[in-house]
Amino acid sequence: NNYKEMNYKTKIFIIGFNKTGTRTLHHFFKRNGLPSIHWDYDYLVKHFEENLKNGLPLLGSQRVFDKNTNTDCLYKDGIVFSDMTHDLLNKNPKDYYKILDVQYPNSKFILNFRDVNDWVKSRFNHNDGDLAKTQLHYHKCGSYENLKKIWIEMHNAHIKECEKYFQGREVDFLKFNLYLDGPNEICKFLKNCYPLLDPNKWPKKWTKNEVKI
Repeated sequence: NNYKEMNYKTKIFIIGFNKTGTRTLHHFFKRNGLPSIHWDYDYLVKHFEENLKNGLPLLGSQRVFDKNTNTDCLYKDGIVFSDMTHDLLNKNPKDYYKILDVQYPNSKFILNFRDVNDWVKSRFNHNDGDLAKTQLHYHKCGSYENLKKIWIEMHNAHIKECEKYFQGREVDFLKFNLYLDGPNEICKFLKNCYPLLDPNKWPKKWTKNEVKI
């Protein structure tokens, strides 16, 4: 493996919402040999929340739960983190990226996003509508139309807040449009810390009408 002998330390946090290509990004990094953790059946966020409560760093000594999807490692030894989501608790990357930035200096942050209406449609379809039902219950908003408004507002606010927070820090922050960008943008962004990333390990090509997420 290209990275076995490298002393890699720079963590990479994928801070777009779920249903924005997080799985594709996860598999790209995993195929490139970087210890990568994606969602982990809510355990990742549960771990974050437990550590926050106890005043500990977000990434501790818990071992990954889903060893089929993820690299089998301790959370603290992971390099790439994506889909930091727990729908029932209404937690996602917007709740953690600033804390991660403080606790893990010099980390890289990738804000992955897609057309907001496509994203909303994808969320409504996710797990046969289970995500939407869970969120409807959480927000007590009465209708799917209201839920759609909440999601769009959250989506747009997150992008604006990230842009503001990382202003002037282009070396640490990449906005990644699923429909326009690809592995070359990521390799370029990370070339100083991970120069051996291979763009050919991208799981599949994006097309606007056929987004496998």
